[in-house]
Amino acid sequence: MSDKTTVGQNHNEPSDPAKPGPVKPLPGISREQRISDEGLRRLEKQLQSGVNISEQVLKQWVKRYGNDARDLITKYRGKGVMLCD
Repeated sequence: MSDKTTVGQNHNEPSDPAKPGPVKPLPGISREQRISDEGLRRLEKQLQSGVNISEQVLKQWVKRYGNDARDLITKYRGKGVMLCD
C-alpha cells in the first residue's frame, strides 16, 4: 500500500476538478448544523433573488432558524418586516 494521496482520493475532493461533484461534509460537523447552514443558504438565495415571501413564511424561517434567519431577513428586507407573533 502507498501512503501517497492524490487528487480524488480524499473524500472531500472531486476526482476530476473540471467536473465538480457533491462534496461530502467534513468530519466533526453535526447533521443539525449542516442542515441549518443549508437552510440559511436557501433563505438567503431566495431573499437575494427578490422572491416575494409572505410575512407568515418569514416568521416560520425565524421560528426554525432563530436570529440567523432574522439577521438575513433584516439585511435584505430592512427592519420594517414584523417578525414577532
